[in-house]
Amino acid sequence: KVTCNVSIDNNIADVAVFHIGNSLTANLPAYVVSAFNNSHALAVELDLNTFEQRLLEDEKLAKAYDDSYFFSDGTQLKEYLGNPALYEKVSNLLFAMGYGGYADMMQPAAIASVLETWYLDSVNWLPAEKGVDQTLLNMAAKKPTMKVYEIEDPIEHYDALSGYSRETQIYLLESALMSGRYECYLSTDYLNQLWCQGSEKFLRQAASMELPPNATAEEKALYE
Repeated sequence: KVTCNVSIDNNIADVAVFHIGNSLTANLPAYVVSAFNNSHALAVELDLNTFEQRLLEDEKLAKAYDDSYFFSDGTQLKEYLGNPALYEKVSNLLFAMGYGGYADMMQPAAIASVLETWYLDSVNWLPAEKGVDQTLLNMAAKKPTMKVYEIEDPIEHYDALSGYSRETQIYLLESALMSGRYECYLSTDYLNQLWCQGSEKFLRQAASMELPPNATAEEKALYE
């Protein structure tokens, strides 16, 4: 049963979202659907239905997106990691995932994100199309009068993602490498279950544990 966090104030229904999910997150509770049906606008972190087209049309957005994935100052991954064995392992995985041509240009945090997505896609138990935000966007697409707004500026969002320290980037990468696909699924499914239970406090605690102990307050806020 899904008992996700929903608060209604000044006629605004605030729903905490999970970007990937399963049949539970894709079938929202009746009170969430009712709030949606009685609304004239939907505000999401990022409008996934239009994002790819905007990447092609907006040069500033495309640059911010590229900078969040790739080193923009000529840095090479091998020298950034400073660990030949780690670099070889990462490089081999990137080739296996079809990213071989970008192996020396990608930032560690981006590789960690791509790797975790690859793990989850390979088991197909928590697909993005069943995430809460995508479910709401699909509902909005079927309601011509519904306006869709973005809470965050996509450019600022991707600019922030490139702001992790070297230590945090490498920590995230090493954690993703150690987890493996099944453990990655289990930990993500645990977060998914916490979301379904409406356990915001425990969800925040569980998410913060994925960062290194010396992570800054800014990095913790960004990760959440």
